[in-house]
Amino acid sequence: APFAADCQRRENGVTTAEALRLTERAVNNVSVQATLHEATDRVIEGSSLCASLQRTGLIPALFLDRLAVGEQTGKLAPSLRQIAQSYQVDLTRRLQNTTKLLSGAVLFLTFSFVAFLAYAIVTALHLGQRVRHAPGAGTARRGGRGVFPLVRVGRQDDQSHPAAPGAFA
Repeated sequence: APFAADCQRRENGVTTAEALRLTERAVNNVSVQATLHEATDRVIEGSSLCASLQRTGLIPALFLDRLAVGEQTGKLAPSLRQIAQSYQVDLTRRLQNTTKLLSGAVLFLTFSFVAFLAYAIVTALHLGQRVRHAPGAGTARRGGRGVFPLVRVGRQDDQSHPAAPGAFA
């Protein structure tokens, strides 16, 4: 982004050294600022922009090659604009791929969580049915102690139950 602004400044009549100074101020990283300051000093001393930036070690080789072609042909500003556009396209593509990857991962994790909950519910229901049909589980209905000892279900002919027929007779 700072180099795209540098391209615009070059087209508006700002010298390369002034554009580098402005770029240096726009960067938040102190180490990069110091490196750009050194490159600016080299440009002021008469070194080419490409050679000055190459010494920094910050700029990728492809960028420097394209910049050198722009300097040699005398079309530095259009060259900087094309470089900035290609890096913008590359950055946009990488961000889109990262977003797709993250959204897929989140979708997978969500599905896994829902599947785990469904499995837990089905397993709990299945185990509950197995307990009801286990040997000795039905003894609570016959008045004995079974799986649910506090539940006592009376029979139709049980006279102690108030709702039983003939209980009040």
